[in-house]
Amino acid sequence: MTSTLPTTTSEVTAEWLTSALHTSGILPSDASVAEVTIDPAAAGIGFMGEVGMVGVAYDGDPGEAPTNVVVKFPTASPEVMAMMRPTRVYEREHRFYAELATETPLRTPDIYHVTCNTSDDPEVAEEYILVMEDLGDLTIGDQVAGLSAEQTASALRGLAKHHAHFWNAGNGLAEASFIPPINGALNKAGQGIYNASIDGFKEVFGSALRPEMVPIADVYSTMQTFFGSLFVSQYDKYGRVWQVILQAEPQFRERPEDLQT
Repeated sequence: MTSTLPTTTSEVTAEWLTSALHTSGILPSDASVAEVTIDPAAAGIGFMGEVGMVGVAYDGDPGEAPTNVVVKFPTASPEVMAMMRPTRVYEREHRFYAELATETPLRTPDIYHVTCNTSDDPEVAEEYILVMEDLGDLTIGDQVAGLSAEQTASALRGLAKHHAHFWNAGNGLAEASFIPPINGALNKAGQGIYNASIDGFKEVFGSALRPEMVPIADVYSTMQTFFGSLFVSQYDKYGRVWQVILQAEPQFRERPEDLQT
């Protein structure tokens, strides 16, 4: 791609998007993007990045090229980027869509462009961009209102299919070096951060939580221990470091009904 990479939705140009869609093959080589329309109301800037909506008009026959796309960018904050970079969270998302999304049985958005330029040198800036299908006609989850029991069940069934498809590193997962091991240091750190943060979270935000929500936060740690695993500690013996992992026996966590016992 010859044009300058955008870093926010407002920097997406017709020239850059033409090159991106040509590279993916979705836009015929004899057509081009004539105009892009940025919808400020559809943009969302959060802690970890920015999501924007871009309308697209073409010169020539665009074929199956989209008239609306969603673009995603990582955070523009150097401080947040420095904090998130060791987790490889941006690389994992972008490489999933580039390498594994077509393998999952779940419906994922069509991907029209992926920029994923990583570096082992912390002094070299990494570059990430996703251009994807607009799925705005589907039901969007509401973090405040929550989900109905039917929606929750549907989501869990989808997650189970996705998890089963890649079980035991099958269907390309074994080659996906960007996926951290389930019992690796990165995932263990996440559970440790949750356990260390939950009391402070309840102290600061407890007044904003409905009473029935508070026990759920406590139950999560118990469920994680018995239906997943929990890193407890480590110790030195016989010249190596041994990890202590707490987990229920397989026969007590095989079926959804086991949650009720």
